[in-house]
This record gives sequence, structure tokens and C-alpha cells, in this order.
Amino acid sequence: MLALEYASVSALIVVRHLSTIPLCVGEYLVLGTETSWPEVLCLIGMVIGAWIYGTHDITMNILGLMYLLLNCGFTACLQLLIKRTIKSIELSSLGLTYYNNLLSVPVFVLFAAGSGEFSGQLSTRMHELSTPTFLLLALSVGVCHIIHSVHVQQSDSCHIAASGE
Repeated sequence: MLALEYASVSALIVVRHLSTIPLCVGEYLVLGTETSWPEVLCLIGMVIGAWIYGTHDITMNILGLMYLLLNCGFTACLQLLIKRTIKSIELSSLGLTYYNNLLSVPVFVLFAAGSGEFSGQLSTRMHELSTPTFLLLALSVGVCHIIHSVHVQQSDSCHIAASGE
């Protein structure tokens, strides 16, 4: 993140958690979801905590804050778009994971090509990525993810069948 050049990691963490606030506003405006008073009080507490942190952070500057708030807004928009999409179509957890990963690949390839990863780091590290240990680890993580996704999908189907929907 570009914001880390102008703000500390702790500032990133504090401000990034504030993305809940525009998400709640967006859910109300777009999805009609109401926020309860205890939730509003928690959001106010988050804002007060972030303000207290900001007044005591000597490394914070306005450009870093602008980048962090921009990230916060885009994160909230992405989450709102995902919630709206899930609500509008019948998509299982496995389907959501599949399409999210599938649509992310072209973006990552473009960023890697634009930053010179293919000609720089990737070509020098290719021998490390082809070791049996790494390949076994990558395969194991992939298999575990698929098993978990199938389990979640089956439990979602059981809950829907039990509720009679």
C-alpha cells in the first residue's frame, strides 16, 4: 500500500477498521439494512478511538491519511458490492470463493507485469517455487481449501433444507 510510505502500520490498522462506518451507511442506503443503537454506539466509540489515536500519532501526515481514507472507502464499496451481489443471486460460499479468485487473477497478473515481477523477482525465484517441498505445501493448502469450501457448501445446503426454503 502506498499509504505506508506516509503513515505507520498502526495508523493503517486503526483507520482501516473505520471502513465499517461507510459500510453501515452504504448498507442502509443500498440494501435497506438498519443499524441498531448499540451498533451505532460502537461505531461512535471507534471514531473516538481513532481520533484519540490520530491526535497522538506524531508520524501521521495529511497525505497518508488521505490514502488511508481512500482505501477505507474502496474497501467498504467492495464489501457492499459483494453483499448486494450475494443478495441478488443464489451463490454458495464455494461459488463466491471461486469467482472471487478467478476475477482476481487478471488483476494480479497486470500488477505483476506492470511492476516488473516477471522479469525481476519471479525469474530469479523460479527455482525456489519448483522445489518438492513448496509444491507439496501449495497442493496441501489447495486441497484443504477445497475440502473446507465443500464442507461449508454442504452445511449451507443442510441449513436451507432444514428450514424448508
